[in-house]
Amino acid sequence: MAYAFLIASRAAALAQPGDDNPAAKVASPAKPYEPRIAQASEEARLAMRSFRVPPGLAVELFAAEPLLANPVAFCVDEKGVFYVAETFRHGAGVTDTRSHMNWLDADLACRTVADRVATSKAFDRLIDLLADSSPRVRFFAAISLGKLGRPEAVGPLLAMLRASADRDPYLRHAGVMGLAGSRNPSAWKQAAGDRSAAVRMAILFCPSQPERWHCSYWPSGPNRRDAIR
Repeated sequence: MAYAFLIASRAAALAQPGDDNPAAKVASPAKPYEPRIAQASEEARLAMRSFRVPPGLAVELFAAEPLLANPVAFCVDEKGVFYVAETFRHGAGVTDTRSHMNWLDADLACRTVADRVATSKAFDRLIDLLADSSPRVRFFAAISLGKLGRPEAVGPLLAMLRASADRDPYLRHAGVMGLAGSRNPSAWKQAAGDRSAAVRMAILFCPSQPERWHCSYWPSGPNRRDAIR
């Protein structure tokens, strides 16, 4: 069966000077981007020799470099037409977290590509995300701050906990993990007497010395009720 093979034009994906597209400012009119495409070779045909083909079927090569390059996805429509998606951003696109799994939570806290790049480099951006309107974003931002181990994250984390007012147990958990990772016992001790019950509860759950010094800050009244919970 004959197949028509369609590949979206690479040139259409490149921004032209003067376009409204912000990417147009990046492309150079004097030297347009030209992706590296491998020359034709026998590699595909050699690989086909190792295929185990059931009786009655045959394998035929109908597309290879330089007709296409770096395919990442394809589909076939009802007429047998192939549509192929290519990528030429390996090492030059969005920051790749696969080799840096400690960045994963920060990556999930992001809303935009700019956020992803910033969080891989900037502590301040994660602090800003603690005040995001989305609970999911705040959750992952707090978890990520705990992994960075920065003592100065305690204040913003406490502010997030006060704002949540213990309405969301997931945010409380994220706040606890962020505080625990901050490695700032002196700030925990000070926050143990905070007016916010949400903050006091988070401090109670922070891992510290075996004697759990902060339990002594919960003697009576509402504080005792928080501790019993």
